Amino acid sequence: SFSTHRNHHNIERLYSKDIINNNLPGTGRKGQESLDKLTYLQGALYESMRLYPPVSFQRKSPIKPDLLPSGHKVDANSMIMIYLYALGRMRAVWGEDALEFKPER
Repeated sequence: SFSTHRNHHNIERLYSKDIINNNLPGTGRKGQESLDKLTYLQGALYESMRLYPPVSFQRKSPIKPDLLPSGHKVDANSMIMIYLYALGRMRAVWGEDALEFKPER
């Protein structure tokens, strides 16, 4: 994901500024509180995961009959495959700029 950031120097500058402005301490509870303030860095990491998920597919199988948000009925023990790589690029979900790396999303 950081290779994506290197290709977008303005984004790298923004999250570097985020780190510097929050003056991160070393470790411990204070460290976690400071990390929670790094909203731009967090957005950049989430955006990287959206465009380049660590796994391309995810498999789900309900233990009892279920109904998907789309209205499709799913029988118990059916296998549902989700193509995460494509889902992260769907214009219907992410908008016309779905292929663009935008941490502020």
